[in-house]
Amino acid sequence: VVEMRKEKNLTRADFIQNLINDKSENLSLIDMTAQTMTFFIDGYLVSANEMSFMLYMIAIHPEVQKRLRKELNSFKELDFDTLHHLEYLDAVFNETLRLYPPAITLSRECNQDTTINVNGNKYEFKVGDLIEIPAFAIHRDPQHFKNPFHFYPDRFLSEPNNPAALLTFSVGPRACPGSRFAKTVIKAGIAAL
Repeated sequence: VVEMRKEKNLTRADFIQNLINDKSENLSLIDMTAQTMTFFIDGYLVSANEMSFMLYMIAIHPEVQKRLRKELNSFKELDFDTLHHLEYLDAVFNETLRLYPPAITLSRECNQDTTINVNGNKYEFKVGDLIEIPAFAIHRDPQHFKNPFHFYPDRFLSEPNNPAALLTFSVGPRACPGSRFAKTVIKAGIAAL
């Protein structure tokens, strides 16, 4: 794929193109293959784990199961486009991953000196400082999610949410590059069952 794209001067908005474009790493074809395999292996393992959590939550909440089945049965065919327009399936997905995120913390390295004010306290960070963002705790913070320990998919249908409070796959330029893949695989798996 890499050689064909280079020969034909083709570009795509995908993971492989990001590897090709990354001149800072000067990746060989073997390096790109290894990165791609890591992407797929990690994507499948995370997807399998999260699908297990989602199936468990659906199983112990029969009202969610019934409503989800009704939504899925309302479509004659579940193709790629339909899969991404199933609002309740999205809500169940988001709520499951809120409670059981793939990563309980997110690590970031500070790229500039900065000061953050939180509740009147100043925190200074220097270039190179490592910062841990406690996604697991943020997902259970009542400031961000009402009744945070309760499995309630409707919160993603009716309540306005701070998009930065749901850190399932992180946010911004450092967000997980496999998030769309994982979301599609998990939702397709649930829909098929």
